Amino acid sequence: DDVLKCVVVQPATDPDNDPLQLFVGWEINGKRTIGSGPEATWPAAQAKPGDRLRCRAYASDGNLRSKEQGSQEVVVASRPPTGGTLVMVPATPRSGEAISCGLNQGPKDADGEPITVEVRAVWKGKPQTTTEVPTGQTQRGDAVGCQAVAKDRSTTGEPIRIEAIVQNSIPQAPAAALSSRLPKAGQDELTCQVAKAATDYDGDKVLYRIAWFQNGE
Repeated sequence: DDVLKCVVVQPATDPDNDPLQLFVGWEINGKRTIGSGPEATWPAAQAKPGDRLRCRAYASDGNLRSKEQGSQEVVVASRPPTGGTLVMVPATPRSGEAISCGLNQGPKDADGEPITVEVRAVWKGKPQTTTEVPTGQTQRGDAVGCQAVAKDRSTTGEPIRIEAIVQNSIPQAPAAALSSRLPKAGQDELTCQVAKAATDYDGDKVLYRIAWFQNGE
């Protein structure tokens, strides 16, 4: 948090050359608090966003005091929301899979202001209009991810992001068939054939491996 310091930038003078004492303090939302000393500090964490602050000072020779002088007024700014984490499902997407984004942990606002969070899916570096990338859109090698931007009443936090690269898709399983559904022991020779070819979303060549199982083993 910021700490503001009020200091005298132009020394006071006295026509009689009397020793002077400085009184420096603050005016906060129209209320003045001035103490003795050449400077005053004030932690901004004690204020709320929108508070009006001014530095004020005067000098005294013990009998008379000068006219009080004030600095320019400043307004305490709101601190933007920070933190938060995202989750993407699936965490390691494959070609053609739908991608969904959501908040795992929401951002926090140091000023206690209400927060709104906008979550968007990101595809090829561009935020989408929803939290999802639909099925059938992505290709192997695409950059995908999620992005969230938090806002309070007057400020916007830094975007939080997670990213991943779309991986190779898993081929769809083929269908296998036996050459005979009622083979005769010791007579019929059985063959196992691919009855329906496997498909691959990425268009890769599909290789087959055929194995036999007898009595479940």
